[in-house]
Amino acid sequence: MKNDKLTIIASSGIKVREYRNLALIPAFYFLPKYDLELCEPWVFQIPRNPHHIIDNPKALELIESDRFIGILQYLYRHLAWQFLNVGMNIYTASENNPVYVLCSNLNLWLEGLYDYKILPTMQELLCSEEADMEFGYVSLEEFTKTMEFITQYVMMKHGYFGIVDVMKKYRCLEDYNDKDSVSKANFIDQWYHNRTKHPTVYINDIQGTYDDEAEEYSNELADPVVKVQDEAENSILIERFMDKLNDKDKQILQLRLNNYTYEEIAEKLGYKTHSAVIKRIKRIGELFQRYAKTDLGFD
Repeated sequence: MKNDKLTIIASSGIKVREYRNLALIPAFYFLPKYDLELCEPWVFQIPRNPHHIIDNPKALELIESDRFIGILQYLYRHLAWQFLNVGMNIYTASENNPVYVLCSNLNLWLEGLYDYKILPTMQELLCSEEADMEFGYVSLEEFTKTMEFITQYVMMKHGYFGIVDVMKKYRCLEDYNDKDSVSKANFIDQWYHNRTKHPTVYINDIQGTYDDEAEEYSNELADPVVKVQDEAENSILIERFMDKLNDKDKQILQLRLNNYTYEEIAEKLGYKTHSAVIKRIKRIGELFQRYAKTDLGFD
């Protein structure tokens, strides 16, 4: 369902005005009072009779505002997210999270509601002979039950469940917003420290020279990760590469392959600070990229 602008035509046939959000009034009327009470009080200034909206400049101003469309997107997004079993709290999700983007597409959920004729169109409401029609509020239970069905229907109709599955399987830091949360902290801890069945190679971009290894870096770069897909083939490649390193770099790389943190490596090898370890790993990373003749995205 595309949210087309709604044009009001006078009895003379002359176009009076074209509205951006007026067609969304049925979706607004479908929201339960419980959810609307969580929003700003101005939402209750919008008449529950569609015929009373057209001659109400204040109501039209509210409906045509970005705040109105924002309220609809917010409430429908949160409910859709609830039924998709994403595995993380929506309040920790980034706006770039693919499922967050999906749930923010209000037209998707309205499409389902119109497909099943749960909502009338605004044109149908305005053309109704019942000019005194006053819409009450849908119960929270009925609204939730209906939206649970519509969410599953729309996802199956468009084959979107794959987006959820891929995000859950290949979750990354970009899926989270910049606010602190328990779930984000747990994910970061798992991302950097979880030991897996197959080896994970951590290789950083290389900067500086071997002579200045004691120099501090003011900004530490994130540790890029290369998953070893073929354990046998890559273990041979890494083993051959390590033969070309000096003893100190061999130790550092081996410890990093075993998922030791920078601090743990520094302590184990007698470095005063872990920044020296970071620098050496960066150099090793560039050497590995050249040796493997592959582009790992390092400058």
